[in-house]
Amino acid sequence: MQGNQGIIGLALMTDNTTVPAAPTIALRVTQFADPFPKYTETEDQVATGTRFGTQKFIQGIESGNKTIQATATLRDLPLLLTTLLAAPDGAGLITPRANSYAALAPGQPLMVWQKHPLKNSVFQAAQVSALTINIPNRQNADVSVTLNTAWVAPMGTPPTFPPLAATGILQFLHFWVTIGGVKVAPESGSIEITQGMVAADGAQGKDDDKKMNILGWELDGQLTARLRFTLSESGAGVSTQTLLGLISLATPDASTGLRPTQTVEAGFTLGTDEIKFTFPNSEITADNPPTGLGRITVDFDAMSKNLGTAPVTVNVPVVAP
Repeated sequence: MQGNQGIIGLALMTDNTTVPAAPTIALRVTQFADPFPKYTETEDQVATGTRFGTQKFIQGIESGNKTIQATATLRDLPLLLTTLLAAPDGAGLITPRANSYAALAPGQPLMVWQKHPLKNSVFQAAQVSALTINIPNRQNADVSVTLNTAWVAPMGTPPTFPPLAATGILQFLHFWVTIGGVKVAPESGSIEITQGMVAADGAQGKDDDKKMNILGWELDGQLTARLRFTLSESGAGVSTQTLLGLISLATPDASTGLRPTQTVEAGFTLGTDEIKFTFPNSEITADNPPTGLGRITVDFDAMSKNLGTAPVTVNVPVVAP
């Protein structure tokens, strides 16, 4: 028995209750979610005239986070971004919605079918609360997805899973970053998008199929998006920048206390196809400067300070109808 005998399929839902018949994509999974539900249990200590007065009760299924990891692909990433941010328009531009997708659904609900050697499960109306694209040096990019689950149930008869993406794999060699329109050459990077959510709970004593679960999820906090990348002097200087010049962007003006802002873009280009993340009015910060005697690299962090507007937009390839 091995984990590679499993598979994860996804499909967008239009609401929390209308279940799609089958997945529309299957991920190139490298790490599964915990296939078992976790139960909220309490323990009563009561007087019985003896020292044997302990009784346990199951109060429901815990709401919480399940994490899956997969190879990032041109085909799969837009669906994951749609659940968290919004659907792309006709030109392939994703502009995050300003509020919740619907009641009890901060983002567009996602149906997850996880076929696993230990237990086949479905996560109905899962919410993507965080998505991180990691771009290690000279490797394929991977995407880590945090699923906020309200309903975890046995799968029943497995659906037909579509084929995995065999092309359009996002790699380090496709990755790029520009700061104020000037390109740099990072040694590694990550793109992190997060939305705080909180469980909405309520008693559902007359509904046997729901009473163990929460009602759903609600927004709790702001949408945040940031780009992290590591640069050397050579990587900074592929155009007209220098490493010291970029570090100067991280230094606040002494008279105003403000850092200069830049439009920062990052993405992947594969031939004529491209995924581009735009972080408008971003502040650049420099972290973890080396203090040793070896080669110097610096970690940078770019995060938009756009008050009242989306901290990131994404351009994805337009899919022919």
